[in-house]
Amino acid sequence: MASIFKHDTIVGACVSELLPSASGAIEDMFLLASADRALPDHQFTQRDRTYIASFHATRDSQGHVSGLFVVASDITKRMQVEHHLREVRRRVVATNRRDHLTGLLNRRGLEIVLHRELRRARRASNRLSLLAVDIDWFKSYNDSLGHPQGDRCLRAVADKLVGCLRRGGDAACRHGGEEFLLILPETDIHGAVAVAENCRKAVENLNIVHRDSPNGRITVSIGIAHTNAVADDSPTTSAAAALLLDADNALYRAKGSGRNTISV
Repeated sequence: MASIFKHDTIVGACVSELLPSASGAIEDMFLLASADRALPDHQFTQRDRTYIASFHATRDSQGHVSGLFVVASDITKRMQVEHHLREVRRRVVATNRRDHLTGLLNRRGLEIVLHRELRRARRASNRLSLLAVDIDWFKSYNDSLGHPQGDRCLRAVADKLVGCLRRGGDAACRHGGEEFLLILPETDIHGAVAVAENCRKAVENLNIVHRDSPNGRITVSIGIAHTNAVADDSPTTSAAAALLLDADNALYRAKGSGRNTISV
């Protein structure tokens, strides 16, 4: 305690006066000690420092509680280190779930978010939609202009797709190469079509020149899949796989219809 107070301020003073932030805990400890209960440690903050206090009851000759012996240890540094480690772990976990090029969720991140949202949709009997987005004729664009330009195109498309998401629970993923997936919780087919059309227009309006495309610029094809607002007893993994397959099949239909279009 000498690190908190000078010696002359401690002598004759009550602990509750010295440690006002711990006064409530001290009262509780007296009650627990009188009931022969264990006395747990208590964490508190005093003068921008964090302490952990241990309590030990002292008793008179008749066994009655006569006072409390309090030992407070400064754990500020330990708390700072623990906070730093939590932040590092959070960043590592986030990095492992993110695509390094676009910053969107990667496949691992997609799996976690899609499974979570499917479980939520089932509990609330809500709909969930999934959009599969593919950049049209991207291979020829990437081959003719080189990977650096291809990467810039991918980042630009990814930014536009994210900009079309409006709800906090919506999520975007780079599924691989030039394919993206958009997860739309609590969104029926009509809402999903509206989001898909906004995405299609937003990418087209980037006006990224693509000489090998019939449209003369970068465009996307989009396939839409959705769940029903009915409880589904199939395992989450199976339901996710089925939804992904439906979105992929819809995407191929969009490509077969001339591209730069949407299919359900």
